[in-house]
Amino acid sequence: MLYIGNFKVKEGKFNEFQAWIKANEKALTKWAQKAGWKYLGTFYYVLGTGGPAHGCFLWEFSKYADIDKSRGLFGDATDEKLSKALTDLLANDPMHDHILRPMGEAQVYKFQ
Repeated sequence: MLYIGNFKVKEGKFNEFQAWIKANEKALTKWAQKAGWKYLGTFYYVLGTGGPAHGCFLWEFSKYADIDKSRGLFGDATDEKLSKALTDLLANDPMHDHILRPMGEAQVYKFQ
């Protein structure tokens, strides 16, 4: 399954966030491995002009239980460091995250 974690960069922080991502991709990969996830990268939504800078973290995991496993890392030194930096760089606006399953694995419910 793919997990898309959307975000908005704080006003005036885009260059700082971009540099932080480049410097911390190994730490994000390490954190993901501890959670049983795979870090696939951080992406910027580039279609359109103006407005705030939006993007997403893209992760891959195998089962829903991996989400719970990731929550167990709260308080982990790597998690604390990443969370602190992201709090300083990303806006605290509500954003929708998405979990994507391959179409072949999707279940169709038949309601009567």
